[in-house]
Amino acid sequence: GGGTGPFICIWGIDHMAQEIRAAGEVPPDGVLPTGYRWLVLAFAWAVFVSSYVDRLAWANVSGPAGHSLGIAVAALGVFATAFSVGYFFGNGIAGVTADRIGPRRIMLLSVVPLGISTALFSATTNIVSGFVFQAMMGLSAGTIFISGVKLITSWFPPVGRATAMGFFMTATSGGVVAANFVVPFMLQRVGWQGVYQILGGMTLVLGLAVYFVVRDGPRVTGAPSSPSLTRRELFKSKNLWWLTLANIGGPWGTWGFVLWANIFLVSRFNLTPIEAGKVVGSFGLGAIIAKPLIGMLSDMLGGVRKPLAVATLLMFGISLGVFGQLSKLNEFYLFAPVVGLLAFIYSPLLNTMIAEVGGPGLSGSTTGFAQIINTAVGAVQPIAVGFVYYQTNSFFWAFGTLAIGPLLGGLALMAVQEPKKLPVVAVPVPST
Repeated sequence: GGGTGPFICIWGIDHMAQEIRAAGEVPPDGVLPTGYRWLVLAFAWAVFVSSYVDRLAWANVSGPAGHSLGIAVAALGVFATAFSVGYFFGNGIAGVTADRIGPRRIMLLSVVPLGISTALFSATTNIVSGFVFQAMMGLSAGTIFISGVKLITSWFPPVGRATAMGFFMTATSGGVVAANFVVPFMLQRVGWQGVYQILGGMTLVLGLAVYFVVRDGPRVTGAPSSPSLTRRELFKSKNLWWLTLANIGGPWGTWGFVLWANIFLVSRFNLTPIEAGKVVGSFGLGAIIAKPLIGMLSDMLGGVRKPLAVATLLMFGISLGVFGQLSKLNEFYLFAPVVGLLAFIYSPLLNTMIAEVGGPGLSGSTTGFAQIINTAVGAVQPIAVGFVYYQTNSFFWAFGTLAIGPLLGGLALMAVQEPKKLPVVAVPVPST
């Protein structure tokens, strides 16, 4: 009968998924399967993109949504702070848990609640309920990045890992592009509540796909129960602390730009939401190509990460100060891709370095720790930039506040002692 259709469909999907997962079985010679690892990476990437579109949608709908909810422009950053609060606790849960129960389960337990809470945000009627829903979204999204990094460290060898991380990290800039090019058009057609309902539904569909296709890598399922490096020894590592400081500075500027550029361009320079969205969207375009390329370059050099990351962080800080002196639409269009290139290109290198400090056994813990500290400090950023802008009414000083982060991050990264170069081997690429 017609009622059996959905069950047959689900059975068919599960049957195909079993065949796909079988392709990822580790043969007796211990060589990791190349094709399936890239499929896992593709799904982790898609989930990460979805989480960032859910996260960044507010920057595009905040104008009309804030007006309908009666929220002043200076207070619009409170929802970003709410998301960061939830994200903080999500990082705390995911770091250690991913090392213990595996990243697949963590990702699954993240995507479904994220889809539900994103859809629920459409029911916001005041600043209190909006704060709660955004905190729920942050709590769910906070575990997705860590589970993705854990999947990469378990499926990809050291040389080749930065390339995989580069592809994975394009999800952040890809999310910026998608949010700023797609969400404004959705906003015009379905309103801001409809935007969140659609995004929530799409996220839930991805959760179903993760359940059927993705599984943990052999370095997780077959890892010894006692890692060679204990957590107590790990947190005494100076490298971890310097990397954590760098991981505060870079995202301070990156996500500060994504949040505030849209708001300032509309409220101060009277750009339309679509014009502002194009500026911020172009901010993420160059990074989509640059991230995998910087990862490949790092692997081709035998795993060298530090000099490349330091240079891009320092140049990013300078570019933010330059952007803060612009005032014309054509200037914003021309320079935003340059800022975006520098705003994201350091992230594959930095996150690979953080994961490698803990090794395969504790990569989730190191990534989680760095993300916890970053999120805790990052929660202050919307308030700090809003305060500076309120006190100075200056576009330049607001972006100068953002520039401090990557400049200090680059200086902190100089103190990291990078390990000797890894053997240079061919970087694996997806088979066509």
